[in-house]
Amino acid sequence: MNDEIFSVAFCTVIVMLILVYCTIFLMKLRLKRRVPTVSVKFKRPDEVMSAYRRIFPDSRLPFLTILTFWLAIAIAAASVITSLVK
Repeated sequence: MNDEIFSVAFCTVIVMLILVYCTIFLMKLRLKRRVPTVSVKFKRPDEVMSAYRRIFPDSRLPFLTILTFWLAIAIAAASVITSLVK
């Protein structure tokens, strides 16, 4: 039973992190379409999100990306702690 819960939590975390990277990729695409003359190469995800916030100030996408990332880390930590305790 404990291994099943851990595997479900692990798969959930993987799916959430894939979702985070997909949203960052979509933000990059949208930034390049909005400002095609600027050939900015973003090296870190926080650079992408800060540029996205400047160009699209009313968008909730950067907040949801950060929330999903930290939620995935919290689920991973809780599942590891739960598996170690039992």
